Amino acid sequence: MEIDAHGRQLRYMEKGAGKLTVVFESGMGLSRSTWGLVQPLVAEHARVIVYDRTGIGRSEPGLMPRTLARMADDLAYLLNQRIGGLDLRFTNPIGKRRPH
Repeated sequence: MEIDAHGRQLRYMEKGAGKLTVVFESGMGLSRSTWGLVQPLVAEHARVIVYDRTGIGRSEPGLMPRTLARMADDLAYLLNQRIGGLDLRFTNPIGKRRPH
């Protein structure tokens, strides 16, 4: 699936259903396919969204340089369009929770 994010297409996949929504963020320039084996398993218990950041995988490149702020804006736009906003909680790679 794709969504128009301010003139560029962001590609994403959504599976599962329920009150809980889990969003997998690919790091280090990797695409959403990184989560290909995990998404279906988690989707048995929750709604799961994986996406390609601007210029990664099958998403279109942006006209502006990629910055952390732009990446955060892309994710926020996708979530607002698909879900209507969230109570976001983030974990880092070693699983420590950061305040929301």
